[in-house]
Amino acid sequence: MSLLQIVQKVKSRNSSDFEIIANIFGSFLVRGASMVLSLFTMPAYIRFFQDKAVLGVWYTLLSVMTWVTYFDLGLGNGLRNKLPACFVRNDADEAKKYIASTYMTVMLVSMIVILAGNSVIGIIDWNGLINISENVIARDALAQAIRIVFVGIVLQFVTKLIANVLYAIQRSAVVNFLTLCTTVVTLLLVCTSQSGSVEENIVRMAWINAVATNVPYIIATILVFAKKLSIYIPHASDFSVEKSKEVLGIGTMLLWLQVVFMVISSTNEVLISHLASPADVVTFQAYNKIFNTVSSLFTLALVPIWSAVTKAQAQKKYQWILKLNKRLLIVGLAVFGVEMAIVPFLQKIVDVWLGTQYLNVEISVAAIFVFSNTIFYIHNVNTSFGNGASFFKIQIVWMTVAAIIDIPLAYFLVQASGSWIGVILANIIALLPYEVIEIFQFNKYMNKMVENNEQQ
Repeated sequence: MSLLQIVQKVKSRNSSDFEIIANIFGSFLVRGASMVLSLFTMPAYIRFFQDKAVLGVWYTLLSVMTWVTYFDLGLGNGLRNKLPACFVRNDADEAKKYIASTYMTVMLVSMIVILAGNSVIGIIDWNGLINISENVIARDALAQAIRIVFVGIVLQFVTKLIANVLYAIQRSAVVNFLTLCTTVVTLLLVCTSQSGSVEENIVRMAWINAVATNVPYIIATILVFAKKLSIYIPHASDFSVEKSKEVLGIGTMLLWLQVVFMVISSTNEVLISHLASPADVVTFQAYNKIFNTVSSLFTLALVPIWSAVTKAQAQKKYQWILKLNKRLLIVGLAVFGVEMAIVPFLQKIVDVWLGTQYLNVEISVAAIFVFSNTIFYIHNVNTSFGNGASFFKIQIVWMTVAAIIDIPLAYFLVQASGSWIGVILANIIALLPYEVIEIFQFNKYMNKMVENNEQQ
């Protein structure tokens, strides 16, 4: 039997499985390459900035600025949840209205955020927030870099909408390719840029970040709407207040979930910088890059799941959703096992990667990162299925609780342990209740949907 015949046989048995397998395979190839390349960005940053504390400031700055992405009101994810059902019904008119309404609403939101944000940036004492002296980085230069990164991120509200459209049509591998393009552009620009003064470097890096994170998505938007989705090109005549409200409605719930998760996942650099020191942020990044790269290779399998679950629910394939959920949760054991196997060799890996004497690996710290990354993998499974099935109640309640306790818990644990690792321990403790409860409640919800479907 030829390879083509095998592929056709698998495809004919279960088109949903085939779509996911194809997207996972493409994601592994493309996103895997992106992750490997991203490991080279840290040594490139180290050579470019030369000062560990200043590099810590850059990582913290990026972390703070990514909070801005949540001001898109969840519209992109709302579109991602609405489109698959339109495509299942072959309702092109409704899909066009959702796309046009989302694009135009996001453009309006972006303009408002840019105007408001630029006014606020000049008021905040960024040196005090990030815990870096004005003798190291001048206040004006830091504010200028923040403005550039801020505008670049707000532009992503619009440019990255194409990613949500691609997810909806089961093209997650293409989205991963765009991530790879961003990594490649960043690495090339960092490697070819001349290092200057601290102020020049931080501003130059801000421009690099703004260009690298937007240009690939702009090109992708032009290509996708010019070819595959030409009939869905956003037009003002397709704008619908009703569709905009629908996308905003589901987007608002997803936005809240993004915000509370951001409190846990995107404040680590700020907390470490403020509670410990900016230099410790680089140490955190070194551990995190290695273990996150490993767990992310497993998480690649989850990239197409959200939209696939939305589509499967529209088709009432509840048993398929249940089986897939159980399989991917079991993979969490593999994540834990593989990462634990790395721990004994971590010092050698770091020495080859960043150079000898750059970081003295602590086994206890490495073990905490293993547990943290396993929890985050399980979280990605739970949210991929929960978001795809619009099963929000448990997630909203328990993730809100997690967000409330995470920062004070981090403060307490850093003070008690005398180490920045308390921030990571706080993440684990805050997330654990939701991850356990969600597994049981989602299965209960899906089994009920199966029963209702069989009775009809």
